[in-house]
Amino acid sequence: MPAPVVDARTKHVGIPSIPPRIEIPASHVRVAKAHAQRIIDEAKTEWKRADKSALKEFDRDYLNDLPDRSRATIDDIQDGSGTPQTLERCQWAASTAAKTLGTAQYLNDEYTEKNPKRSQTKLEREIDSFRTNIEYECDDPNDFLVHVGRVERHTQQAASFLDLDSPPEDAMEAGKSLRDIESARRDFDDGRRLYERYRGGLKDPNPFGDTLARNRTHLEQQAEELRSKGDDNADDDLPKSPYRRLRGRIYTHGWFYGRSTLWDATRYREGGYEVLSATTTADALQHFLAWRDAKRRVDIPEESGEIGSKRVFRAKKLAVSELRTALSKTDDGSFARILLDTAHGLIDSGDSTVDDEDFPHAEAYGRYLLGWAYSKHAANTAERLIRR
Repeated sequence: MPAPVVDARTKHVGIPSIPPRIEIPASHVRVAKAHAQRIIDEAKTEWKRADKSALKEFDRDYLNDLPDRSRATIDDIQDGSGTPQTLERCQWAASTAAKTLGTAQYLNDEYTEKNPKRSQTKLEREIDSFRTNIEYECDDPNDFLVHVGRVERHTQQAASFLDLDSPPEDAMEAGKSLRDIESARRDFDDGRRLYERYRGGLKDPNPFGDTLARNRTHLEQQAEELRSKGDDNADDDLPKSPYRRLRGRIYTHGWFYGRSTLWDATRYREGGYEVLSATTTADALQHFLAWRDAKRRVDIPEESGEIGSKRVFRAKKLAVSELRTALSKTDDGSFARILLDTAHGLIDSGDSTVDDEDFPHAEAYGRYLLGWAYSKHAANTAERLIRR
């Protein structure tokens, strides 16, 4: 079969979808949309009044478009319940319009955050109080990791936006400051609402904090052991070739991503985000395991001048089959499905590389092998994290 035909068949191998594990109630979506809509309306009003002559032409055009782009995003969000991605779109719309609003307020000498430290300090106190009052107890550990992990992610993101050291010195800085403050407000409110809804649904919660910390430590030890086996310069002596590109892709999306994710897990733990740290540690381990197993499965010689389409096609079929098997072993609310999202992304991204000009089959082959290996370990890693 000709290579182009095989490539086309490769891209048409269906990848199973992974439905969202958290449903955002309609009332929450309405609040998030209303927050964004209020900022959009204020931004358009203030922008019309502003004397924009002090701005560069590029900045004027850029800021002028932001409220309309935000409104288009909000208009695309249907009424009713949503997903975490719905909240992300609302946050983007609010923060994007806030950039124009802050700039316009500054130009109108009406900037309400001329002392951003005051707003920053108030939000930081609220975030710290909320974070320290999260209860590490649950009915179902899977449900706990899925929901409270998301809550802590919103909380951590809110805190990360509050790095405002001094009042803005010009209109553009004012826009950026208000953008960050509104992003923090939206993230904090989303996290608080998600947590209250989750806690309200618990029937018989039991302590889980110590167990989670113990299981995270065990996963971290295995991840550190695999991290120590990586070599930044392992393939530097290889000539430029499909084999080197393949090994490089497996290394970058496996070992290197694992190391970076493990650093994130440590940072989250030091910040007091226990669930986010644990789930990120599990994700880091998955990257390392995928690197190890995908590297072992490479079955072409170093001197190979090409990687055939049929080999790539078989690799994708294997990866999709492993992903389907892993999904069939997990419940809808299982934490393993969060890990499988990464496997899905690896397999899906392989399709787009089949048409790349430079070693396309090597790129796709590497991603499919990683997706297969990531799927293979997801259920076991998730089980080890929730094991009581």
